[in-house]
Amino acid sequence: KDVSGDPDDDDARTAEPGDSFTYTIAVKNTGDHAAYDATVTDMPDSDLVAVTPTANASLITDGWSAGDPDMTWVIPGPIAPGATVTLSYTAQLAPSATITPASTVVNTADVPSFWGVSQAERTANGYDYREYTNVAADTVTIDVDTPQVTIDKVATGGGTAAVGASYGWRITLHNSASAATARHADVTDTLPPNWRYDANSATINGTPVEPTVTPHAGGDELRWEDAVASLAPGANAVINYTATPRLAAAVTPGTGTPHVNSATVSGVEDNSGATADGAGTYSDATDTAQTNLVVPHTDLALDKVTTTAPVAGGPVAWRITVTNNGPDGSPSVGVADTLPPGVTIGQAQPSRGTCDVSGAPAITCSLG
Repeated sequence: KDVSGDPDDDDARTAEPGDSFTYTIAVKNTGDHAAYDATVTDMPDSDLVAVTPTANASLITDGWSAGDPDMTWVIPGPIAPGATVTLSYTAQLAPSATITPASTVVNTADVPSFWGVSQAERTANGYDYREYTNVAADTVTIDVDTPQVTIDKVATGGGTAAVGASYGWRITLHNSASAATARHADVTDTLPPNWRYDANSATINGTPVEPTVTPHAGGDELRWEDAVASLAPGANAVINYTATPRLAAAVTPGTGTPHVNSATVSGVEDNSGATADGAGTYSDATDTAQTNLVVPHTDLALDKVTTTAPVAGGPVAWRITVTNNGPDGSPSVGVADTLPPGVTIGQAQPSRGTCDVSGAPAITCSLG
């Protein structure tokens, strides 16, 4: 007896929800005399459905049904010495709700009896002929596997986060199954209160993928619908992004309380489209990570000078120098300047960052 998908022919293979199979029973006469009326039996496992005979279906004397799964064929013969008769049927793995990762599909085929002469001859002369029963059975085993997705959330921005500075977070999904593919995983991530997602910072396995952001008082929610379309057995999917704590985060959650970020994976499907097996859902797992918040202690100084003498109708230039005297770095520095009356803007060129002159005479520069 053999099953499809078993290339090494060891009568064992793995399967996952949605799989279908072809079982083949090869009955061979290894003797030197013809065989007759060989009875062949098989008992498709209860985890198989839609069993449909194919090769030599006309030889079936007891067919399959869900309530009476045992099957019987009778090969009238003669089966010549060295000849083989092939019987086969197709089947599908039962629905996901009835199986678990521990399910094993075991099918055993047997030839409980055969004869050395035809039934007509046995009936005609009344002799008591020998019924042969010494055929070894053969068993095929299928180990069922279903996807199992876990989630791991970690802070990657370092020991502490600073007000106004981008801070990194990472979400790792892992399919711990040995043979089953996980599909269509959704990821929901909740930021600490008063944090803001940094637009265009998110990647999944290195590819930019923006989440849907929904503001909440308890922490903005980031959601990647169908974040991972397919996650192979044993594979990981990694989401990286950054977010920035606003000034209000120094009050809520505060500087003495951990800022907790939680992530959940849900909606994972198997190949049949089911989101759970008999043991439960394939996901709905949550993990958290946290960091502490600090308010940078900085001493910013600004110095503005005129670098050319103003002459009516001529150019005039100013230089603004911004210095951070520490002790901490300042995460986001902005400079605002307003031109005096009678002066029109030429250009504003920062040594770092960008300047916006579209609102002149008001000029704003973001230095980072």
